[in-house]
Amino acid sequence: MSIVLGGMNLERVRTLIIRGKTISAAHFIAGHPTCGKVHGHNYELVVGFKTKISISDSEAVDFHNLSQMIDKVIFVYDHNNLGDMTCETLAEDILLHLEKRLEQEETSKHSVTVAFVELYETPKFGVRVN
Repeated sequence: MSIVLGGMNLERVRTLIIRGKTISAAHFIAGHPTCGKVHGHNYELVVGFKTKISISDSEAVDFHNLSQMIDKVIFVYDHNNLGDMTCETLAEDILLHLEKRLEQEETSKHSVTVAFVELYETPKFGVRVN
């Protein structure tokens, strides 16, 4: 059975699921006048997942499973000093590493793909990758 609303077939609808998480971590930027000292941020991570949902059956994306997948990826960063790790400490570098790790997770078993990843170092400044 096909469901049509406003001329749109709702049998399979493209959907964007958005999930946010907080990562608390310390870092420093060597040689920077103010960021050269160890300091911390509550980074806000926002991940968008693309999926198609079906209205005519019970197929759905489990938000809890997506949340656990993100937790698995951010675990290495949360409540750590990024300067002690073997990673770059700039938001741009952290973002690219998180995106790569999210894409490596078994998103196919959740019927989703990563659409975008955003990382905010402060409420006013962040980076995004599509």
